[in-house]
Amino acid sequence: MSKLLKRVIKDAAFRRRVWIGPATDEAEIAELIRKLKPRRFNGALKRFGPPRDGGYLMPDDLEGVCACVSPGVADECGFELDLADRGIASFLADASVERAPLEHPKLHFTKLFLDSYRSDTTTTIDDFCRTIPGFAEGDDLILQLDIEGAEYRVIDSMSEALLKRFRIMVVEFHHLEQLFDRLCFDHIRACFAKMTRHHAVVHIHPNNYFKTPVRHGNLSVPSILEFTFYRRDRAAFSDFPPLDFPHPLDIDNWPPHPPLALPPCWR
Repeated sequence: MSKLLKRVIKDAAFRRRVWIGPATDEAEIAELIRKLKPRRFNGALKRFGPPRDGGYLMPDDLEGVCACVSPGVADECGFELDLADRGIASFLADASVERAPLEHPKLHFTKLFLDSYRSDTTTTIDDFCRTIPGFAEGDDLILQLDIEGAEYRVIDSMSEALLKRFRIMVVEFHHLEQLFDRLCFDHIRACFAKMTRHHAVVHIHPNNYFKTPVRHGNLSVPSILEFTFYRRDRAAFSDFPPLDFPHPLDIDNWPPHPPLALPPCWR
């Protein structure tokens, strides 16, 4: 295709608010997905939170956890209430709402967004965690992160020392169809490389808010995936036999929408 024709197509698309950029090589995406396949561990997953959006699967290994860091509040706190029943306080942050969905002695709310910089409405995850009572004592934490795409900036800005403090991390990754864009792929790959430096992926659940994955060749990428990461020093991990999906405790996030299975390339 001539340079002139490419320019005409890109300009026409841009006028319709669509940007066309270089595509990622399929083999690179496949290699990243291979590295993120969930692994078995010598323990069990338990569901925390409601039987709908806002519920997540985590290893049932909470003894000694001092707090849960939970930015992105909206109107659901069933996950945090289940942790409260286990004696774990949650520290919530969200500038888009005025308060936590309900009052509870184990729920502590701050009206700020987590991001990669400090401002009147934002703070970094390291600064936020320093406000948690007892944080300096060095006990383990849980991270539950659902912040509509800002997760990449928050993870990128997180210190190595804080990353290692999280025994378990549940992160909802958005816009994963952007793996097919060259520039976005490099950023997303770096984010996952950081997340798996000290943690293994033990569960993935597709959020069925978007009804169909983006497909290309042998790849199928849901727009939103919920990942559970478990720190490597807490268990023994294995790749065999392969895990079965969906997990018996998995539940569709949006019941009115069709179920969305985890595509085979992610298993």
